[in-house]
Amino acid sequence: KFFVYNTEEIKIKNTNFKKFIDENESILEPILILNAPSLKEKQIKNFSLLKTYLYAFEKDLKKSNVLIIWGQSLENDPHIKEIIERKFINNNEIIDKKLIIIDINENHYFLSNTDRRISIEFINPQEKGFIEILREILN
Repeated sequence: KFFVYNTEEIKIKNTNFKKFIDENESILEPILILNAPSLKEKQIKNFSLLKTYLYAFEKDLKKSNVLIIWGQSLENDPHIKEIIERKFINNNEIIDKKLIIIDINENHYFLSNTDRRISIEFINPQEKGFIEILREILN
């Protein structure tokens, strides 16, 4: 968990994280929040730059027919999973959608929890080189 305070980066230990947030919430600007899914969405919505990125992601995802998730399990990102399900997977305005998951973990959330109305492709980067993966994605 990293934050910026007076342009200085601060790393907080897990044991003190909740207390630190409660005591300093009004002055903190989040940079990266790890392993705190319940706090992520709240922090994103209270931080204008991250909120803008999230809105752009939702807007673009709704118009997309291909989504590539590269190296992200989304385990600690329930808000992102929900957006992908709502704006991409369950969006009936776009047909012939394809989800490409590039990860070493074959137990990705969307491989086992997705309605098969969309095409899903899994690529293990340990089995293919970077250039080969790019060629496969672009074809």
